[in-house]
Amino acid sequence: MAKGDKKYTIKKEFLKALRSKKAAGNVLVACTMINVSRNTVYKYRREDDVFEDKWLRAVRTGRRLIAQEAEHKLRVLITKENITAIIFALKSYKPSIYKERYEHVGKDNEPIKVSMPGVEKWLKSKIKKSHGKTN
Repeated sequence: MAKGDKKYTIKKEFLKALRSKKAAGNVLVACTMINVSRNTVYKYRREDDVFEDKWLRAVRTGRRLIAQEAEHKLRVLITKENITAIIFALKSYKPSIYKERYEHVGKDNEPIKVSMPGVEKWLKSKIKKSHGKTN
């Protein structure tokens, strides 16, 4: 395929659009940007393994751009002391420290003891039956 070829030009423009911040890896947006149909680029993708590989790399690049933009906006919100952004960042970046935790304890911090005699009796009967034992 020659560089002056229409198909070559469409592929080149599509990949550039797909990598852009505006499309961010979205095929429909990239197609709209260069005024070409999705059917056309998907046809080219099926026909050309190299183009498919470049396509997949362009999608990753576009998604990486969006992630970088989102992280930048998060940093801006944090510097403006947005408490929601601060909480989100702490939970995301240090989940071992800031994850949601629920701890239920009884009196004097003892474990809670639960007694359900009817359920226990029913469960024991099911266990016995599953092991071939009957009363």
